[in-house]
Amino acid sequence: MKITYDVEFLPAKKGSGGKQSEEVLAVIAFLANGQKKNMCIEYDDLKDCKNKFGAIRRYQKQNELAEVFDVYRVENKIYVVKCKKPVRGKTEK
Repeated sequence: MKITYDVEFLPAKKGSGGKQSEEVLAVIAFLANGQKKNMCIEYDDLKDCKNKFGAIRRYQKQNELAEVFDVYRVENKIYVVKCKKPVRGKTEK
């Protein structure tokens, strides 16, 4: 094993550079729209659906949005549902 410090020429980083997926951008747009209450994303491939579902869940958890929307998968479809906002000053019984 060889460890080197203060390398003069660092290679460029690989990866997406923090770009958000098309599905995450669609969820952000959906949340910004006050008119719609739910959305469904359908895929032809089940494997692709599972991967994109994971991306949306990661976005939800990293941004602590569990109280804002719910996301779940049924077969090859992903459903995103806005959570109802509690009324200010009233407590649920």
